[in-house]
Amino acid sequence: MLPLVNYSRWLSFLKNRRSLNAQFTAFSFATVAPEKEKPTRPAPPPIRVAITESAGRGVFATRRIGAGDLIHTAKPVVAHPSLSSINTVCYFCLKKLNSTESQGHNVAFCSQGCEANAMVFYDVQRKAYWSGFDDYCQYKSFYMPLI
Repeated sequence: MLPLVNYSRWLSFLKNRRSLNAQFTAFSFATVAPEKEKPTRPAPPPIRVAITESAGRGVFATRRIGAGDLIHTAKPVVAHPSLSSINTVCYFCLKKLNSTESQGHNVAFCSQGCEANAMVFYDVQRKAYWSGFDDYCQYKSFYMPLI
């Protein structure tokens, strides 16, 4: 019974608004680095993934998120343009292209960097027989058949 008494005292201590504010101000601190030693590492994202008993896994904010704040960045595991836009977007990053010339391929790239990155998988895909698959997907009206 003794631990329960200790917890109830602690909870009553936290109920008092002044003591709660005093507790947080006592433990808050800040450091300022000189201009030359500014860290180049970006701040941690304002989100965390956690599991709740009622809804399962979810993404929760860890601080206030303002308009225009970057929440998360990651490279996609799988990305492929739809068949209808395969010549109007970059085959690697899916950025909309200004011109629709295919640069000697059946697909288009926005930069030489994207073309070089895509060659890892594009060479394999180029050797496959896709026309039968494309015909089947158009016949069945599949919107994103390649994902």
